[in-house]
Amino acid sequence: VEGCMAIADALANNSTLTTLDMERCIVDAKGWKAISDVLADKSTIEKLRMSVNGVDEEACLALADALAVNLTMKDLYLYDAGALNEVMYHSLLVGLVCNKTLRRLYVADSRFRSSLGGVVHDNARPTALRGL
Repeated sequence: VEGCMAIADALANNSTLTTLDMERCIVDAKGWKAISDVLADKSTIEKLRMSVNGVDEEACLALADALAVNLTMKDLYLYDAGALNEVMYHSLLVGLVCNKTLRRLYVADSRFRSSLGGVVHDNARPTALRGL
């Protein structure tokens, strides 16, 4: 948790870093929440790699909330990010549909890909998402 808090503090004062690679990091919900809070507010991060992580429901909800208001994220990597359940799918879908800058989402789970494709297609609001 302390490491993620330090990363979150650094990101809050960052003006140049555009990629955050958190792949294969063991991060708990508090750590993801700290990072997500910064992504929602004061972020220059355009690319976030979260693949091969044990993202739990609390962390996923924090990320979804951040995605809904984030103004810089263009690429999000979620391969093997954790065992996503229906609540997690739904929260991410809502966050992604609200997001206006994300262009590429990298996920391996076919259920999530098909759900997201349907939501983006059916959504009346335009989205920047171009690739799954």
